Amino acid sequence: MKRPAKPKTPVVPAPTPRKPQRWENRPWSDTIPPGGLRGVVDNVHIATLLSRILVLWPHLEDLMVGVFDRLVGTKPENYENGSLLFYAIVNQKTRIDLMRRLLQRGRSNRNRSSTYDDIIDEFQRLNDLRNRYIHGRWWTHQDGDTYLQVDNSEQPTHVGYRKVTVKELEDFCARCGSLSTTLCFKP
Repeated sequence: MKRPAKPKTPVVPAPTPRKPQRWENRPWSDTIPPGGLRGVVDNVHIATLLSRILVLWPHLEDLMVGVFDRLVGTKPENYENGSLLFYAIVNQKTRIDLMRRLLQRGRSNRNRSSTYDDIIDEFQRLNDLRNRYIHGRWWTHQDGDTYLQVDNSEQPTHVGYRKVTVKELEDFCARCGSLSTTLCFKP
């Protein structure tokens, strides 16, 4: 009786050696003029607007619950169920993705106007900006200008700065107000 042939062992090529990733000495950001930075916000107007953003945001989220309610199909007598669901989803991206999916794929939402798309898109854009403002690192330059360094673990600590003006933050608050007004009049 003949023995079965041994299966051939596949030849695995040796891994190609690669240089490991390590810290590199990178120059300071060229968006900041020479001089000292302090990890504070000295500009009273910017500090006030940042606190306004902190206060406005939960109210805007509360208004978005109404959109969520309508997309989920919550009946008026059970309106608190939509709120319970909305806040049970703690990740804002998941909330936004779910609202978008309900709008685009839910049979009961097939006749909803494009205003719903606009609302969800603007809420997402505002949320992305708000996260940068809230989770970023704020600095004041010795000349009084305020800089934001977006929190990004991929970047070394001395890059990613950009100047932030009072107007930028006022515009953000105005956009929140505009979306709030739209939501109050139920799309």
